[in-house]
Amino acid sequence: MRFTHCGMMIIQNVWRRLKATEEVRVVNQAFLKFTLVLDAVPPEGAEALEALAGVPVTDFPLLSQVLPVPIERHVPYAGVPARLSAYSAAGFRVEAVLSTFALVALDVLSAPAETLAALGLTAQPPFRTEPMTEPRARLLRARLEDAGAHVVEAP
Repeated sequence: MRFTHCGMMIIQNVWRRLKATEEVRVVNQAFLKFTLVLDAVPPEGAEALEALAGVPVTDFPLLSQVLPVPIERHVPYAGVPARLSAYSAAGFRVEAVLSTFALVALDVLSAPAETLAALGLTAQPPFRTEPMTEPRARLLRARLEDAGAHVVEAP
C-alpha cells in the first residue's frame, strides 16, 4: 500500500494520539478474519443453507435448535459483505464477529508424554490449555497432532 506524504502525516498524527492508551491496534484490513454466526433461520431454509455453507439438509433441524452457531470461520474482511448479503437474501440472520484477535484454548484428550514434555506442557491428558492467540493454538495443535495426539478446540 502506498501513501502520499500528506496521508502519511495524517496517519502518524492519529497514531501519536491513540497509541498513548496502548489499547489501539493498527492492522491492515487484509489480515482481518471473521467468524459468521448464524442467529436465525427460516423454517424452509435447509436447501439454501446447504448451498451457502455446505450444511447437509438432514442436519438442518438439529442446527436450528442450537442457535446461535458459528457457520463459517476465517472469512476475510473483503468477503464479509457479500457473505452477509447472500445469507440475508436467503432469509437467514447472520452476524460477523471479528476473530483475528480471539483467544483459543485447546482440549488435549490424549498425547504421548514425551511430546507433552518436549512442548513444555506439564499436565496429563485430558486437560485444557490456557487461552492463547489463534495462530499459536493452531501451531500447538498441529505439533501435537503430528505426534499422534487427539486435540480439539475448546468450546
